[in-house]
Amino acid sequence: MKLKSFVGFLFSVSLLAEGEWKLGGGSESLQSSYLYKTEKSKDYLFIEKKFENSGKLTLENRNRRFLGSGEWKNQYLYLSLGHRYKPLPGFSFLKDPDYYSAFQSPKTGFIDQPLLPSLFAGLHHSKWFGAGVFMAKNFAEKRAGFYFHSPEKEVGLAFSPELNLGYHSIHSQKKIFPGKLHTSLSSEWMGDRKNYFGFSHIKLFSPSLSNEFLLSGYREGTGYFLSRENNAIRSQVDPSALYLRFRTYHHNQLSGMVYKTPESEERFIRARFALFQTKNWGLGPGVGVQELISETQERTGNVQAFLGYLNPRQEFLTLIEFRENSDRMIEGKYAQKFGGGWKLEVSSQWNHSENRLNSFYEQWFLDKNINVMSTDRVMILKIKLSSPYLVLNWSASRKKTGEDFFYMNLQFQYQF
Repeated sequence: MKLKSFVGFLFSVSLLAEGEWKLGGGSESLQSSYLYKTEKSKDYLFIEKKFENSGKLTLENRNRRFLGSGEWKNQYLYLSLGHRYKPLPGFSFLKDPDYYSAFQSPKTGFIDQPLLPSLFAGLHHSKWFGAGVFMAKNFAEKRAGFYFHSPEKEVGLAFSPELNLGYHSIHSQKKIFPGKLHTSLSSEWMGDRKNYFGFSHIKLFSPSLSNEFLLSGYREGTGYFLSRENNAIRSQVDPSALYLRFRTYHHNQLSGMVYKTPESEERFIRARFALFQTKNWGLGPGVGVQELISETQERTGNVQAFLGYLNPRQEFLTLIEFRENSDRMIEGKYAQKFGGGWKLEVSSQWNHSENRLNSFYEQWFLDKNINVMSTDRVMILKIKLSSPYLVLNWSASRKKTGEDFFYMNLQFQYQF
């Protein structure tokens, strides 16, 4: 109560100071038609004051929990306290497992991730580095941990001696040869040697040759990578995956994925070739093979046919797949960029109700980090609408048993 009263006092004083205001909030729900109820619908609302001297204060309500947070930094020092601010980059470190911020672009809108209770104090310099100590729930409660970040926060590190847990993040984009080779690296991992989770994405792109190479891997951690949404379109719990893709001339593509759960391992290889191709359109066949390794083992080949369209503001793909074991699948995707930072993304998949094996499912086109998985659903439909002011994620799926799942997450922000 004393901490809340102190933060409330600081927020009252901030009303008299110059700076920017930000109002934001969101709502999330996961519903099952089988249970005829909504599972733990969650809402939050916050107001933030940003000072001209690099300070920020936030008051928020997370499902009827009133919380306060503050951040202060100058050219050499950093201090933050509460449930919202940290000096380290990245999505997952100390994130409140029940909430996340969908606004993560400095260009179109940024909101700090909701955190567990934490305190950070240390040195700070944008041209050099940042380093210090921290206390945080579930990570460093009785004994202080240590953190470090590089200039521009491309690299972040943290370690808790109390629990022997570590964290690292790397987010870097480079143009090695402008116009010829662009590189992108995003990586976040947290845990110890035996129990850890995170993701890594490495992308190489040559605009002049229209070649793209992507290597992506992740190991899911409950509550940290939108698992409530993913649980609506798959049955597996905390899987891991390794995904490799090479694409040339937009529509020719070779990809492979290894997808593991505690009960099984699945392997997918797919290739497609545009026999008829224009500047934007591509039409052609595809082939593939997939294998399931569990208590029993099964392998099947497949043939595909696809039609795709691609330009800088729009992308479209429809694909049909027939497998040797009589399984069938249809996939459709659409993405559109509008003016003012608005984007619409739709991805869908329909699987025959008597399919024996799961299907490879790739979610969004426009996200820099591809999200792939294996799904057992008969139907999946995902819609994402995003802008600098509003982000809507909505998905629906159906099991072979006929049970329907619906997920919705709506977030907004307004600066004044």
